[in-house]
Amino acid sequence: MKTKKEAEKPTTRKAKVSVAIFLLAVVFIVALLLFKPYIGHTLGSRDIIIISMLMAGLVMYWFCDISLDRIKNTPIFGGGMESLVVVLGIVWMSSTIIGAHIPEIKTQATALLEQYPALLAVAFFCVSALLFSQGATAALLVPVAASLGVDVSTILASFVACSALYITNIYPTTAFAIACEDTGSFMDRKWNGSWVITPPFLPSRHRRSGCSSSFWFLDL
Repeated sequence: MKTKKEAEKPTTRKAKVSVAIFLLAVVFIVALLLFKPYIGHTLGSRDIIIISMLMAGLVMYWFCDISLDRIKNTPIFGGGMESLVVVLGIVWMSSTIIGAHIPEIKTQATALLEQYPALLAVAFFCVSALLFSQGATAALLVPVAASLGVDVSTILASFVACSALYITNIYPTTAFAIACEDTGSFMDRKWNGSWVITPPFLPSRHRRSGCSSSFWFLDL
């Protein structure tokens, strides 16, 4: 956590330049993806992001007087390394377990929609939390819903429920966010409790103190 003195320290010109370089890299990535048919390149989004951000980091080192030996002490680097360990451990393990039951998940979701088409949003929510992918969830359930005669407006309205990726504590992005959190909310229980299903961004101390939340009922 930053001290009051560090928080009041004025932003340097080189820090502003580094932010500008980062934003230019983001614009460059978006442009390459947006105009891909016109440019004609064959790079995927992942490769473009990796190449662009590595190049942006190199440019920052050249022009922003970056001290390489201080990078390992920054919160972002520490959070990234911690998340890497988590991804190779808990996330990998959970993905392996869930991946072994993907056929059953698909079968149960399809059966639920066939019997109760009105529960499309519920199916979107539960399946996306298990598959960790909005795209995979949509590819699985949208054709089923369409074949059952669910109208397009209902499918589009229900698609919002696919944003259940952060319900569990084992999504890689969630792990990184919690690792970078510096307010101390997760210090007593690092991964926000030991429950199977817990909203990762709701500090455990708030739940114990009785603060209300729309997600409190998800603790199992």
